[in-house]
Amino acid sequence: MLSVLVVAARALNATRKNLRHRWRRMRVVRGAIQQSVRVARQLTWYQPPGEQRRCPACAAARLKYMMPLAYAAPPVAYGWRYGFVCGCRRCGLLFSNPLPDEQQLSKMYSPEGAWGAGRQEATEPSVNRKRLEDLFAPVRSDIDVLHPLPGASVLDFGCGAGGMLDALQEVGWKTHGFEPATRTAFVRHREITALPDEPQFDLVVVHHVLEHVRNPLDILRRLARSMREGAYMLISVPDLDDVAQHGDFEYVLRSKTHVLAYGTASVTWLTAAAGLRVVSSRRSEGSRRRVVLARRERHAVDPPAAPLKAAQSALGLYFVRFPHERPSFQRVPVRLRAALCNLQRDARHATD
Repeated sequence: MLSVLVVAARALNATRKNLRHRWRRMRVVRGAIQQSVRVARQLTWYQPPGEQRRCPACAAARLKYMMPLAYAAPPVAYGWRYGFVCGCRRCGLLFSNPLPDEQQLSKMYSPEGAWGAGRQEATEPSVNRKRLEDLFAPVRSDIDVLHPLPGASVLDFGCGAGGMLDALQEVGWKTHGFEPATRTAFVRHREITALPDEPQFDLVVVHHVLEHVRNPLDILRRLARSMREGAYMLISVPDLDDVAQHGDFEYVLRSKTHVLAYGTASVTWLTAAAGLRVVSSRRSEGSRRRVVLARRERHAVDPPAAPLKAAQSALGLYFVRFPHERPSFQRVPVRLRAALCNLQRDARHATD
């Protein structure tokens, strides 16, 4: 009888130890599962510092997260992290999210900044008459750029070293320029430091400016107020519409300089909101640029509906033609894709 009790006690003790061991293993497994769930939640709801929740142009909160995009992040190891390409369902604008803040942009485009420092002594070849004629050919019946009316006035907003203004001055225009990075142009042309609230310009040129700023609609509205009724605005931006043809998506949108991207639909929406009507949109022959001509109207202009669809279509065609440029992790949500790209980047540098 005693031996039976001893055997039973030993068996019971072994069972208790086995249960305790299994319980400990279960606690470890449960902890690992809970940690995995926490990490998954963090990845799924990944938010880069400074993420925009509203469109930088029209301030709408109707954003579509389209794909990951590397952005400059100097405080972070390796100098950059992944954010997003976002599109605005209201106005059709594409933008790098997060955007550089106003202080970063002001520094970059100041005379001492990365953009302006190399342009202090730079000169630009004057645009020839044939080029001027071609740029304004679609509106030749309304404005003869080579033969302006007496006293006709032009503003080049973001005039650089003044190459466009030189050409316009030579054919008879009164020339004005705005440029924060360099004063080279103002040896020949009048400098504008603040946009006037009263209409005084018959022509406004915005050549490769709108892709660099945070507030394009505000700029367009202020420029429109400075234009006489019937005046024209020439807008030149990297061409999103035909990105599948020219194949340079990084030129159209990148996180440090070309932070906003435009197609005809988004330019039409934004100019309409500023009181301008687009009358011509075309890609410059043999280039990656789109040239848009818009006219200042007296009455309100109706913006196009669903302008983001054209941008989505352009990106879709681009990735069909250049599948090797397609971002990683296609089958997971965009936030998670950006977080996974960051982890992949960290792992790659950890092994270097």
